[in-house]
Amino acid sequence: MSEILLIGIGNISRGDDGIGWLFADDIESNFGQTITVQKEFQLVVEDALKMTEFDTVIFVDASENKLDNGFEFRKVAVPKVIKTEFTSHAQTPENIVFLASDLFQIENNAYVMEISGQDWELGNGLSAYGHQNMDSATIFFRKWLVEKMKHQLLRKLEDA
Repeated sequence: MSEILLIGIGNISRGDDGIGWLFADDIESNFGQTITVQKEFQLVVEDALKMTEFDTVIFVDASENKLDNGFEFRKVAVPKVIKTEFTSHAQTPENIVFLASDLFQIENNAYVMEISGQDWELGNGLSAYGHQNMDSATIFFRKWLVEKMKHQLLRKLEDA
């Protein structure tokens, strides 16, 4: 079991909504031996249990927000309260982090990689805008992941 879980969220058959999955595919093909990668249509409450098995969890999803550089990578703090949803499906990363903390008393490192898209139509591939933003986010994340893995390796060597 790896120390890092990346969850790509989306729907590949709905244009830019597939960004999370394509991002996950890229990371898995390049780092799949060192991290665990999963793809989901939406987050569900059961994802809180998954979080207990990893030190770090990264949620990757497309966004309608127009973000600087086309993406935003941010740490998720444990919220004080959960945002109420009327379904157990379509949860936010913040809700999943809250549930993991509340139900299992864990506070691991959680991050969101939010990537700007603009086309959400059924049957369309990624827009040029979504593809460009995904590429920028992927370059950033690969560098971040290599640095994180270096730090983890150094900690293991120090503990040995």
